[in-house]
Amino acid sequence: MKTAIRILGTALSVLLLVPTFLTGCGRNNSRSAVGAAVVQLSDHTTANANATVQTMNRKAEAVTFLMAAKVVSLQANSTDTTGSKTDPFIPTLASSANDQTENPIKAAANTASSWQALSMETETLGTFRYWLYTPSDPTDDMPLIVYLHGGSGKGDDLNLITSIDGFPKYLQDGTLGDIPAYVIIPQLPSSKKGWTDVGADLMSLIRYIRNTYNVSSSRISLTGHSMGGTGTWGVAAAYPASFSKIAPCSGSINNTTINVNKLKGIPVRAFVGSADTIVSPDSSINFVAALKQAGGDAEVTVFDGAGHFDVPALVYLDENIAIVDWLLSEPCAHGETEIRNAKEATCCENGYTGDTYCKKCGEKLSDGEVIPATGHKFFWKTTKLATENEPGLKEELCSVCRLKTGNSEEVAYTGHITGDINGDGKVNNKDLARLFQYLSDWDVEVDVTALDINGDGATNNKDLTRLFQYLSDWDVEIY
Repeated sequence: MKTAIRILGTALSVLLLVPTFLTGCGRNNSRSAVGAAVVQLSDHTTANANATVQTMNRKAEAVTFLMAAKVVSLQANSTDTTGSKTDPFIPTLASSANDQTENPIKAAANTASSWQALSMETETLGTFRYWLYTPSDPTDDMPLIVYLHGGSGKGDDLNLITSIDGFPKYLQDGTLGDIPAYVIIPQLPSSKKGWTDVGADLMSLIRYIRNTYNVSSSRISLTGHSMGGTGTWGVAAAYPASFSKIAPCSGSINNTTINVNKLKGIPVRAFVGSADTIVSPDSSINFVAALKQAGGDAEVTVFDGAGHFDVPALVYLDENIAIVDWLLSEPCAHGETEIRNAKEATCCENGYTGDTYCKKCGEKLSDGEVIPATGHKFFWKTTKLATENEPGLKEELCSVCRLKTGNSEEVAYTGHITGDINGDGKVNNKDLARLFQYLSDWDVEVDVTALDINGDGATNNKDLTRLFQYLSDWDVEIY
């Protein structure tokens, strides 16, 4: 009995001392399960929750913290059902939709069960931390948004991302509402300079999420701000077949032919601030212009007077821009197409069959082909008919472009004018009518020496046709 009393007294003493111990624990020097719980409650508890905690009995407060520490401790040594390890320093926010019991850790996160702080192991990085947002009613073939944070989010504390960067914060605090898509927000380790340094690891994470949650492989989009905007350009250029759309914000990219050719097939919506002194807006502006020149579906929005850190709110919160809706929109089926930039070949210049574009979305679907120049097609054309007493003249010219070579020949007079059927000294439509009448057995007078228009030694409908062609300025001869 005395032994039991001593044990009970010791336990109560520990409970009374825990708050004091916890007060001395900081984020940097605490890696115990209890310290992790304190960090998370400090990061996520709202002002009202803080006021409530301050009024709690110190013994009850200590018990609550120990209970939270127990939950985190269990999670730190566990693996979730997807195979991805939960982060030992941030509690996993997962509970049944029917669970009505108030959980202090869940309440502190302020986002219910849509958020999970997870990590996966990679050969090059070791632990690769990321936030996973799950929509309220997930189904198969849902889209996936991949967000790349800026430089201030680097490290091993996922809370840096949601407290600093725009899109993650707006998504976590509910400003963006319930997005009908999965969202992953990976964290770049402090040892890495930029997102292209971990491109292979990022693609491994995307493949893992895609396969685990049956994400639609044709609806994976990429966006990010600052270092994440540059990363959006760079990662998409490295893996262009992996992304359906990209929306880089305040990023930069080298304006090279190689990058243009890699990205011209991906719809792009870029955003920059005109007053950005950290990343020059000209980089995105010039590159988008190059994409458009190459036939890409690309646009850039320049926010007049906006600085570097003004851009996220202007992009992700503007209902007119609706960038999230654009990222999630279904790919165009390209049902109706049209040909643009077609050009006929000439004697001296190549032609072009034209590029195929979608009439609905304007995307360039395929390039045309070059049509070789035809080259000149020269022939002899009578420019002056021989008469009974004077010779005629014929000149060499191109039947396509009418270019004259300067060569000419005299046509000997034959004692008659070929084609002058009615004998009035001229060749015109009256002769055409007279020849028609003659061939139709009308009782009309004709100059029989002028009837053989095509020079085949006979008079028939072929001569009528040849005379019609000649009078219509076709490239034909009459004899």
